[in-house]
Amino acid sequence: MTKIGWYTHHIQNDPNVAHSGAQGQESVSSGLFSGRFAGGAEMSDYDYQQQAPLGFQISIVTPDTFDTHDIHSFDSVVVTGTDAFSDDQLNQLSKCDPFVFVHHLQMPRASLENLINGSRLFVTHTPAHMARELLWTNPRKTAQVLSYFDTSKIHDDGYKHPFALWAARSHPLKGQLKAHQWAINAGYEFKSLTNVPREQVLDAMAFSEWFVHLPLGFESECRAVMEAVLSGCKIHTNDNVGITSVEDWNDSDHLRNMIDKAGDTFWRLVQQ
Repeated sequence: MTKIGWYTHHIQNDPNVAHSGAQGQESVSSGLFSGRFAGGAEMSDYDYQQQAPLGFQISIVTPDTFDTHDIHSFDSVVVTGTDAFSDDQLNQLSKCDPFVFVHHLQMPRASLENLINGSRLFVTHTPAHMARELLWTNPRKTAQVLSYFDTSKIHDDGYKHPFALWAARSHPLKGQLKAHQWAINAGYEFKSLTNVPREQVLDAMAFSEWFVHLPLGFESECRAVMEAVLSGCKIHTNDNVGITSVEDWNDSDHLRNMIDKAGDTFWRLVQQ
């Protein structure tokens, strides 16, 4: 049995507790990721964990439970969330040859630089994200892997209605106003979705001609754009969306293949 110490603050919500999300994060009761997950990072971590090969025992370690676990008792240390860990905790992790995978743009600090530079492998979702992190870090080895999710839940109705769809959590950086203006200029009816179940978003993508996402801040990957590609939507977006740096990202068959293999790719990288 291989023991994995998985260090993160990206954990599932307690469905029976109403949490207030931090600025820039989703709460349980609002936005696209309502209920079980606070956001895309939490969904990605959970889906990767569910794809673990037989023979792996995963222990989730959060900043609050850090001192209740012996780092050296694990065969492998995986770090996928850094923001909430203290400098001392990150410095301790940096000495354990960690596998470090960050889901979003990092805020430079000395302890985080030590962690990334001390990692056996530093991973991001996309080349665009990696390029930004390499401006201030010098890891030994790097790789990219997309989020894994069940692509069978995404469908293309074939016939598309002349709508321009925007779907994201309610936040100024998500660019709703810019998306609306693009739809007006392009002559399309604009539809926006937020604070709705994910299934409703996927249903809307299935019959929308366009999916518009023009965020004002950088997003490492953007799962919604990936889902829209798989739904057969035309995409209007910008360079702040990391998935656009992946070769052939807007080829639905190619993208589906990468996503379907992402769980296996993740665990192959962990075992390197």
